[in-house]
Amino acid sequence: MKITSFEYSDYSWALDKVSFGNLNLIVGRNAVGKSKTLNAIVLFVRFLNGDANAATPSHWCKVEFVTDDNTILTYGYDYTDNVITDETLYRGTDKIISRNKEHAFIGNTEVNPPANKLCVQSQRDTKNYPEFESIMQWAEKLKGYSFSELSSSKSIEIPSLFNEKITFSDMYEKIYQIEEKRDFVINKMKEFERARRIARVYQDPALGTSPNLTVLENLALADNKGHMYGLSFALNKKKKAEYIDLLKSLGMGLEERINTK
Repeated sequence: MKITSFEYSDYSWALDKVSFGNLNLIVGRNAVGKSKTLNAIVLFVRFLNGDANAATPSHWCKVEFVTDDNTILTYGYDYTDNVITDETLYRGTDKIISRNKEHAFIGNTEVNPPANKLCVQSQRDTKNYPEFESIMQWAEKLKGYSFSELSSSKSIEIPSLFNEKITFSDMYEKIYQIEEKRDFVINKMKEFERARRIARVYQDPALGTSPNLTVLENLALADNKGHMYGLSFALNKKKKAEYIDLLKSLGMGLEERINTK
């Protein structure tokens, strides 16, 4: 099962509906909410896993999932002053959970979950409510790691977004395990060899570019990474137009600075 959309709000911040695919890249100016978006998803996951201390006193969210058999699950709740005041779950257009501050129903059956607990938590039942179990297992199995404190030390513990720690060496091993039928050992590779399989993104974008090249030239360099180089121009009118269109989609005005170093 995977998440396909997410909405969130609390007393200080709100996130409009964001849609997700199989692979997602969040791009934007500083302080527009990239980290807050991820932190909101983290809060949702922690709250599902029973960590009420990780949640703000009041927040609301709505999440859409697609299951392995392509069933759409739409789940949402409102947590206000340490009480669940609203909770709904739809399987397609069929309502499974209907809850307000006074009453909670699963289908046509009234239930009495604790005021500060979600129905999907307190009424877990793999046979009668498999949708609950799918959501809870998704939350329990989801992994996320913050790499902002990485160093070259192999023994460093990387703080997980979900209250777990992993060593630098273990991180490479996990990435290595993802590759099926692999014929390489990623944590024994040299840095330039790993770079072919693992991207490095810097907080300061200038550190990931060639300072003596223009924006356009840096894009061309990145676009041709991994390709064989010959004595030919990396840029032409068609490529330039493609790069300008890509830069426009970011909404950062970079298309007006393509010749800036």
